[in-house]
Amino acid sequence: MARKNSSPSAEGWPVEWTCAGVIVVAVAAISQVGRFAPSLFLRQCTTLSGMCTPAQCSCPEDLKKRELTTQDAQACYQCITGFCPAVPEGDPTCSTSACECEDPTWLRTDIQVDGQSCWQCVQLSLDFTARSSGNSTCLGYATASASDSNSARRLVSVTKKSECLALRYNGARITEKRQNSSCLAWQSFGQFWALEECHSKDERMQFQSLLAPDGGPSSKVYCSGQNSSEFCIEVAENVCMEE
Repeated sequence: MARKNSSPSAEGWPVEWTCAGVIVVAVAAISQVGRFAPSLFLRQCTTLSGMCTPAQCSCPEDLKKRELTTQDAQACYQCITGFCPAVPEGDPTCSTSACECEDPTWLRTDIQVDGQSCWQCVQLSLDFTARSSGNSTCLGYATASASDSNSARRLVSVTKKSECLALRYNGARITEKRQNSSCLAWQSFGQFWALEECHSKDERMQFQSLLAPDGGPSSKVYCSGQNSSEFCIEVAENVCMEE
């Protein structure tokens, strides 16, 4: 009786290899689903004015996603057409397109250009007294500087609260509260803070608000110079606005 040929070449593709191949393909497919699933299943944020979606959501490519906060301090989101230019007080930059403030605490203002609406978001001025970093005193005029209007008026650390100089931050510059033409700037020659005539392109006078590492209620820091982090002062005490 003839025997059937049972050599491996006649058995076809091994079952074990087939199963392994199926598993590899399945794992790859699942990994791709996990990668794209969030964008597929996220619902769209609301576009209704005065409303927001209190959950993770997405916006169409032609809209901007804006983060807001509910009354119970929970994050929520809204889709808007665009963000208005964020500017300090007095800056004429604006947008004629529909827009909202990225930071809802900023004031959206229509400044009207040639009879047409033009929108900008203005940070309300903040009044405060300042101190040098790590110093427990505050900045005030040096005795000989208060009456010197021809040059930079030097500021020094003072211990009496009544001698602390009130300053105003408008979102870009720090000025003397009652004299907006005098800007705070670090004087590299002599290493001290002083008030001098404002210059819009002087990076020593362009401040950004940062948060000090301790995160306390009076921990706000304003920095200028290279990368807006070279020369810094701290808020000593907030001052109530009179106007």
